[in-house]
Amino acid sequence: MRAIVVVALAALACTACSKQDANKTGSDVKRAVADIGHDPAIKDVGADIKKGAHEAGAEIKKTADAAKPKLEAAGEDIKAGAKKAGSDLKAAGHDAKKDVDNSKNG
Repeated sequence: MRAIVVVALAALACTACSKQDANKTGSDVKRAVADIGHDPAIKDVGADIKKGAHEAGAEIKKTADAAKPKLEAAGEDIKAGAKKAGSDLKAAGHDAKKDVDNSKNG
C-alpha cells in the first residue's frame, strides 16, 4: 500500500514540475550516483569485502584440507565395517541353511 502512495506522490510531483525541472532532477540523480561510485569510502568498503571474502576462502580451504585425512580414514572404517558385516551375514546364512538341512535329515 505504501508503495502505491509513494508512486502516486512521485507521479504527482512530476506532473507539478516542468520538463526542465524533471531533466535537472534526472541529471542531479545521475551525478549523485556517479559521485557515490567514485567515493573513496565506497571503494574502501568494496576492497574490504573482497579481502574478507579472500580470507574466508583461505580459511575454508585450510579447514577442508585438515579434515580430508580424517574423512578418508572414516570412509575406510565404514568400508571395512560394511565388508565385515557382509561376511558375517553370509556366514549366518550358511549356518542357517545347515540348520535347516540338518532338521530335514534329522
